Amino acid sequence: MKKILLYTAILAAAAGVYFLYGKQLGAIAFYLLSIYFTWLAYKKWDRPFKRRRRKRAD
Repeated sequence: MKKILLYTAILAAAAGVYFLYGKQLGAIAFYLLSIYFTWLAYKKWDRPFKRRRRKRAD
């Protein structure tokens, strides 16, 4: 299920980039993608710290 959502998001992002480039607004698409990738990186980066806190509490 996650893969289907990921592929759908990639397809939607590609369509959005194509549409925005047609309107001479390509920078907006890259800005939105940078926000998304920053959020993904933070989500991956935050996981080890949460596990360490749980182990210390035990």
